[in-house]
Amino acid sequence: MAVRVGGDGPGAVHRRAHPDPRPPDQRRRRGVAAHRGPHPDPPPGGRRRDGGRPRRRSPDAGHHRRAPVLRAGAGGGRADPLAQHHHQRSGGTGVSVRLLSAFPPTGRSPVAAAALAVPLTAVSRTAVLTAPLVAAVWAKSLADTAEATGTAMRVEPLVTADLAGITAEVVRTDETALRSLTSWFHHVPPPGEPELERLREDCVARLPTSERGSEDVRRALFGDRHRYGVTHRERAAHLREAGVRTVEDAMAELLAERPAAFARADDAARPPGRRTAVRVDGARACCLIGAPGVALASPRKFPLHVAWAALGGRDGLLDRRLRQERALTYSIAAFSRELAEGGYGMCVAACRPEALDEVSAVVRDTFAALAKDGVSGAALRSVKERLIVRQHRALQTARGRAERLLGYAAAGLPPADLDRYPRNIATVTSADVRSAAATTLTPETFLELKLIPAMS
Repeated sequence: MAVRVGGDGPGAVHRRAHPDPRPPDQRRRRGVAAHRGPHPDPPPGGRRRDGGRPRRRSPDAGHHRRAPVLRAGAGGGRADPLAQHHHQRSGGTGVSVRLLSAFPPTGRSPVAAAALAVPLTAVSRTAVLTAPLVAAVWAKSLADTAEATGTAMRVEPLVTADLAGITAEVVRTDETALRSLTSWFHHVPPPGEPELERLREDCVARLPTSERGSEDVRRALFGDRHRYGVTHRERAAHLREAGVRTVEDAMAELLAERPAAFARADDAARPPGRRTAVRVDGARACCLIGAPGVALASPRKFPLHVAWAALGGRDGLLDRRLRQERALTYSIAAFSRELAEGGYGMCVAACRPEALDEVSAVVRDTFAALAKDGVSGAALRSVKERLIVRQHRALQTARGRAERLLGYAAAGLPPADLDRYPRNIATVTSADVRSAAATTLTPETFLELKLIPAMS
């Protein structure tokens, strides 16, 4: 398995098993370039028509140096020294980052998958807002290219708070076609207005609309100027107005070389706590409490995972105190999220409007009890087993593993860290959980948001 930052896939530039998918006006004719772009791929066999040896050039026009490649062995294999060097540098000084790619081993699965994306670090807010539409353009173009070469390939846009790109799936017998994606990626033309209109409508419809609470938490922790503070309303409004020129500029900016500015592992925002009440449509009220977390690269994420897992879930601490003992809530969830440059945790409890104050008090008391007593014995073992099983299920498909690997790569982490997750969770102690809860689940840093029905 290889995770690459820039560069081309094995054989993707110097050997093509399928016809050139590019439009005729973008192909090289009789030794004369028909466009200002990268040197086209040589014919099968690896030699140019003029009989010379193939030139080794970067897929990016204007860049003649090969980008660094990160390799890490699967199953505990020895990591390439370059991968170790990049991991050490990416903690604070920054390195040049371009295309991230993941090609996890297929194993016995009948489906093979790959994921390619660019990190959203060090780009403008306009590029961040346009990223979902750019990813949709990439997915549509790559799917059309695969179809033109006779390959049945499912390509979908992939957008997170840290990266934008695509995931692709093929039947196992066509797995080699996935390696061509890296070179195809750099030949995606900007869409015309009719096609862009269709992609725009689909893109806006795909935007998640159920992140009202998490948006408020992220904006409070990271500020509205950070990309983590982008809201659904802001992004949807921007995408509805984005034209061809906006998409072209965003594509160019996202694919350009730039320094990677990864946050240090223990950097975490600590805003002052505050309480807010908001009137919303609907009949049910909701109590939301957000708390600061840690970045994906932080080793403190493991006890935090255990702490939040002990709070949430059926038969968790909050479920027992709010639903089973007092019948105060309709539903409850508690979880944490780690991103490349920080993290956060959330508790969401839906209840009757008149129960909001009591629910808030119980949640706070439960957090305080966890910070004081932790969780131990059979309860601790059960929580850790649940986390390990959940991660195992998320990695059962090649697509799920590819997407997780890209998230780790965007945070400057090697692939081996993903496989070490079960072992790291298994070593968490009750004292670790108490310390994590006492550090982050404190009233001084809480964001409490009460969503009150407008008709109440």
